[in-house]
Amino acid sequence: MKNLLLSTFLFIALHSGAQSNLIISPKQPRAGDVINLIYTPGGDLTGTGKVPEAYVLKMGSSGQEMEDLVLKKKDGRYTAAIQTDTAQNLLVFGFAIDEKKDNNADSGYLVTLYDGNKVKKGAYASAAQFYNNIAEWKFGLKTDAGKARTAYEKEIALYPESREPLVVGYLFTLNRTDKEKAATTAQAEIEKTLKAGLKTEEDYTKIINLYGLLRLPQQQAFWGKLKKEKMPSGKLTQQDYYAKFNGETNLSKKEAVVDGVLKAAASQKDPDSYNSLVNSMQRQILTAYAAKKDWSNFKRYALLFRDEKNKINTYNSVAWKMQEDDGNDLAMAAALSKETIDYGRGDLKTPRDKKPKMQLKKEWMQQKENDYATYADTYGMILYKQGKYQQGLPYAREAALTISKGTNTDKNGTYAQLAEKALPAKKYKPELEKFVTEGNANDPVKEVLKRTYIKEHASETGYEAYITRLELGAKQKRMEELRKILKNDPAPQFALQDLSGKKITLEELKGKVVVVDFWATWCGPCRASFPAMQKMVEKYKDNPAVQFLFVDTWETVDDKQKNATDFIAKNKYDFHVLMDNESKVVAQFNVTGIPTKFVIGKDGNIKFQSIGFGGDEQLQKELEAMIELAN
Repeated sequence: MKNLLLSTFLFIALHSGAQSNLIISPKQPRAGDVINLIYTPGGDLTGTGKVPEAYVLKMGSSGQEMEDLVLKKKDGRYTAAIQTDTAQNLLVFGFAIDEKKDNNADSGYLVTLYDGNKVKKGAYASAAQFYNNIAEWKFGLKTDAGKARTAYEKEIALYPESREPLVVGYLFTLNRTDKEKAATTAQAEIEKTLKAGLKTEEDYTKIINLYGLLRLPQQQAFWGKLKKEKMPSGKLTQQDYYAKFNGETNLSKKEAVVDGVLKAAASQKDPDSYNSLVNSMQRQILTAYAAKKDWSNFKRYALLFRDEKNKINTYNSVAWKMQEDDGNDLAMAAALSKETIDYGRGDLKTPRDKKPKMQLKKEWMQQKENDYATYADTYGMILYKQGKYQQGLPYAREAALTISKGTNTDKNGTYAQLAEKALPAKKYKPELEKFVTEGNANDPVKEVLKRTYIKEHASETGYEAYITRLELGAKQKRMEELRKILKNDPAPQFALQDLSGKKITLEELKGKVVVVDFWATWCGPCRASFPAMQKMVEKYKDNPAVQFLFVDTWETVDDKQKNATDFIAKNKYDFHVLMDNESKVVAQFNVTGIPTKFVIGKDGNIKFQSIGFGGDEQLQKELEAMIELAN
């Protein structure tokens, strides 16, 4: 009776916010049931009159999967039916119209599944995972360590035997809400585990992770080394394999590492979890053979790719680089690029792969369209370099206008160069002017417009006024959009040392606009953004009212200071780098992915947050506007 009462209480706690807008039946759905729902649009979706997009995240022992829901309107409300399976323990429903989402008053629509009259084992652990990692994605919620912690505690209270497999995840979550309690509990857990004796790889891994939570790298390294000594035949982690792969310079030896990963994956419960690692390694090997112009091994190794889409994407990258470099292998580049075109067209008509579990069908098909646009853009540029302008134009038009709707600056640039050669000015000039006025023009677009202007006016006189007038519309549009997302949140205060050892505090920079860029040396998008960020640093170097801080965080190497110093020196960046060696400041700012930039106003409040990297032109224009608005 005690367990039943606890189960009922927990169910009410998790579902209490959902009852007004989402009704499910049966009320205590069991894993394997067909569940019927009735939904009344709420939150930001109230009164829109539009049919919401609906989807469900299914979580359980077999992993996670997103599924589209078909809503039917009845009596002003919407109904749908969902088939669950016995491996699932939690459902999370999402409802959206355009960019707006109903987040159920910041609680989300979570529905636990039952085993008999008891909430199914793992349901609250799944809820913890959702609040920790998934809530912001598609569900309009913020990641919430407090809710995740509560969910973990419910799981352990209901199923005490779950404590051991969940304790590390729970303590990392606890560390985000109560660092002191997390440290004390982690130390006690270490002592208890050591007292019981380390018998398995999992025991060693647990100790290593807990020392990681305590920010004790020397102890981590000690137990990591001891694990390898005591478990010489133990399983290598994916991180171990990647380190081994990077440690090899010989491509044949790198291939052998991949073979080892494939054998390890075959023995795992979830072999697909190794797919990303294998794809990355195979892509690097094939790219390296192309760089050496070793086409015999290139063709041989391409046949060994497990993932055809990965091979096609690698072909596209190789072909683009070949046309960028010296143009001596344009015939080979064209042949590779044409293969991507043929694959992309066929894949749009008849998908050759299964829908990824965490994508909705619409997103999956949109991704295929975007991929094809990338292939078509590459092929168009190669044909441009070959002087085949009429042949290349349809591909560039398809990429830039038909699929990307004129919103992708790089694809617009390819189209502009081909259009100049293949079309009369009266045809392409209005399209290119529209790119500029909408803020989607890069240098090649403006260069084509400049040449066209000079031809029409037999002079360059007046061009600057002409292009400035066009760009004014783009700037106004950008500023209007940014004003809509302008924040005014107090920035977390911090003090970090820079590469020279000098302590820098955010407080001492009050009165300036401060751009804080969180990054890491291993982060590909961070590195890709740095040439544009270098231009921004140079642009504002003589402006004492603007300060750039590059916070190096989430590094895993032993000597983080040397690692960052070497990276900056090698790339000749003029960055003021601060070292967040314990990853405390990145946590203070609630960063979930890098690169993430914060623009802090003169009043010390966060005005803008920008996540990811969308290209040089976009980054520079957007950041310039953010700095201006933050002034």
